Amino acid sequence: MTLKTDPALEVLGDRTQQATIAEGHEGSVRFRVRTRDELGPANLTFSAKAGEAGAARRIDLSVRPATPYLTSLKAGML
Repeated sequence: MTLKTDPALEVLGDRTQQATIAEGHEGSVRFRVRTRDELGPANLTFSAKAGEAGAARRIDLSVRPATPYLTSLKAGML
């Protein structure tokens, strides 16, 4: 399994991992991904290959600040 990302994301560790999955069964691999300072849309592209067969899946996500922007307003009357 291989993971490719946009510049807005950074893969921590290896971009390629191997898994042995028996026929008719499922398996999983884990990737650690960190966002960079670039906000907006980002893409993850997962590619899997076994022998000559392969498949790819693209996932779109949105990178936003950890906390929303906040505007404080205080008003009063004397």
